[in-house]
Amino acid sequence: MPPAGMSVNSIRKPANSLGTPSQVAKWTPGTMNIAYSLVGYDRITGFATVILPVPDALIPRAKDIADMPADDLDMIGDWPLPDPTARAIADLIHARIDLDRTEFCLEPDPPTPDSVIPIQAAE
Repeated sequence: MPPAGMSVNSIRKPANSLGTPSQVAKWTPGTMNIAYSLVGYDRITGFATVILPVPDALIPRAKDIADMPADDLDMIGDWPLPDPTARAIADLIHARIDLDRTEFCLEPDPPTPDSVIPIQAAE
């Protein structure tokens, strides 16, 4: 359990991985805008094969379509999508997707080098 005023996020790893990395960071609601993408994974290999950025203006609608809880400010992990939901988000962003070979998640984009803020270690 992280200390008060801190949050922990985990990164999804394939089932055969040795662990899930976590990062402890200070979290101040309303201070970050998280970019999201519709990410497709090959149904056989599990590898990401499609990354479709969701425009900032459409993120609230995409999260609503995905039924992500609006009051969960710490929800910054991937969100698996049933096929009809993935199709609806793809339609929202005007993208074509292949649901026969690919399963989708709505995922936060990794930070870019110019957007990374150094994090103090938890004491």
